[in-house]
Formats: sequence, C-alpha cells, structure tokens
Amino acid sequence: MPENKYQPISYGIHYCAPDWEWRSKGFEDYDLWAVFGGDGCIALNGREYKVTAGSCVLIPPHTDIHGRQDPCKRLEVCNVHFKFMNGKKEEFPYGIEVRRISDVLFFKSLFERTVGYGNMSRSDLSCACIDILLNEFFSSPRDDGEGRSPAEVEHIRCISKICGRINEAPETCVSLSSLALELGYSATYLGKLFHKIMGVGFSDYLANARINRAKMLLVNTEMSVAEIAQSLGYYDPCHFVKQFKKYAGCTPKNFK
Repeated sequence: MPENKYQPISYGIHYCAPDWEWRSKGFEDYDLWAVFGGDGCIALNGREYKVTAGSCVLIPPHTDIHGRQDPCKRLEVCNVHFKFMNGKKEEFPYGIEVRRISDVLFFKSLFERTVGYGNMSRSDLSCACIDILLNEFFSSPRDDGEGRSPAEVEHIRCISKICGRINEAPETCVSLSSLALELGYSATYLGKLFHKIMGVGFSDYLANARINRAKMLLVNTEMSVAEIAQSLGYYDPCHFVKQFKKYAGCTPKNFK
C-alpha cells in the first residue's frame, strides 16, 4: 500500500462563542479552515478576507492569523491540521489560498467525516477524506474576500445557489433562460457571470452533473440506458449516449 500523501495532525468542529477572537502567529503545519455559518473576517499576514458560509481557507505554516466574527452571526467552523508528505519528507507546496465552495452541505459532510475518522484513529480514511476535500477546494473559484462590492458578493451567492440546485438534483434543473427570468437577469448576462465565477460554462456544468448522476445510476441500479436518459431529462436516448461519451469518454454500456 502506498504511503499517505498527508499526515493528519488534529481536527475540529467549532461553534464560536460570542466573544470569539482568534490570534495566532501561525502553526507548524497546514490548516484547512472552512466556514459553514455566520459572518466574520480573517486576516492572514495582514490581508483581510470576509468569510461567510462557503468560505474556505488553506493556511500554510507560519502565517500570522487574526480572526473575528459578527457576534450576532456567530461562526460555525470546521478545520483540519495536516502536513503534505512526499514519502517521509514534508513538503510545502502552497501558500495562502482562499476559495468559495458552491456545494456547502457536501463539503461540510466531508469535513465531518474527516473529523470522525480522525477521532476513530483511522488515519488512512481521514487521509482519503483530506484528499477529496482538497480536490473540491482547488476546483472551487478563488475568493479574494477583499474589496468586493455588495453586488459582487450577491453574484457569488447567486451562482453558488444555482450550483447547489444542480448538484442536488441535476435532473430537475431548469434552463439557463428560466433561471435568468427567475433571478431577474438576462440569460446572456447570467451565463457570463456563471462562467466568470465557476470557470466553466453553465451548460457544461449541468451536463457534467447529469452524466455523473447517470454513472451512479448505471452502477447502482438495473435501469436501462433509455430509462436513465429519461429520468435525467433527456428525451432522446441517442443524444444522451452522445453526451455521455463526450463527458465520460465512453458509452454508457461500456461504462457499466
């Protein structure tokens, strides 16, 4: 079995007290720190970032930290301390990274599972969860947290909600034009906004979500390809097969 890429150090789930304030001259390891409720800000080496549900920060070793919160909107935070490893040698591949997580509930469940495995002394499983957490983290859009206008903050929240709807039920997600009408934008503007924040177009994001759901159904059910296509909103099974091959690299039959 290959050596773990990570060495877990400690884990935590925190519901911050009303007088919570965090000052630290930094740690000897990396800290992946995520917010799942409340409002506040965190200053890293003097640069301040606003944080709210969905904010996630990778804090490298020896980073000066000052965190505080709105006492009326107390922070709910999960974190995991770990080291990047290359065999038995510690590595330092990243500086400060701040991202905006779109699927907050999924990310929170990963954190909770990581903490749970850590508390069970299952470092093999906690390392596997850290790997998934970091993949999700680095595939999420950057959030500099500084100097954002209220409109920009609202745009990020809007796109995060759209992604959440798609992730939860891609088969029921309506078209971009319908979402634009619902949210008070033009379809062209919403499409550009989605691409700017997520780094991928709305159609590709939705198609990938549907194909990923199709993969799950192919593996875990006895549904036919035609039945899966219809359940995911494809009324032409041939179009579904073409799109599956485009995004999965093979036909549904070969995948199964």
